[in-house]
Amino acid sequence: RGSLAAPGLAGASAEWLVEVARLVPELRQRFTSLPELVRPADSNDGWRLFEGIAQLLLALAGERPVAIAIDDLQWCDEDTGNMLRFLVRRLEHAPVLWLGAVTLGEVERDAPAARFCRVLRAKSQADTIELGPLTEEQLWRMIRELGQVSTPTGARRLAARVHRITGGNPFFAIELLKAMHAQG
Repeated sequence: RGSLAAPGLAGASAEWLVEVARLVPELRQRFTSLPELVRPADSNDGWRLFEGIAQLLLALAGERPVAIAIDDLQWCDEDTGNMLRFLVRRLEHAPVLWLGAVTLGEVERDAPAARFCRVLRAKSQADTIELGPLTEEQLWRMIRELGQVSTPTGARRLAARVHRITGGNPFFAIELLKAMHAQG
């Protein structure tokens, strides 16, 4: 949706724009002359939607490189996993950067996210970056930069406590700090 105004999108065929408009109806606001989908969506026709998305991404990538970031992949369902695997293979030679964040401890071996991650790791240009928890020192720097602690040692004590409570998980630490700040 963030790319709806990109000029390169006009390079996609109306046939594929119609397919993607099933998922992103805002396309019809930009391309007002798009015909209506003449046939009902069929579950066996999922490849048409996947190809439509690929064609849109190819049109965008023809204008400038595209970055696709997907957070919390561990929660994707079978259809999403199938679509992502299709797109990675279909766009393999296009200037598209795929970024996926997954909490591996929450993924079963045969889950859609696990299969997608295996597809990505098999690519020659793929890199896996494992992110660990924040250290107490990193939390201290983050708290200090937020500027919400008035005493010189207060940020150190708060960082130690937040680290103990969250185990250094960045999401939990930030959410805890936001809640504490909101409560004064």
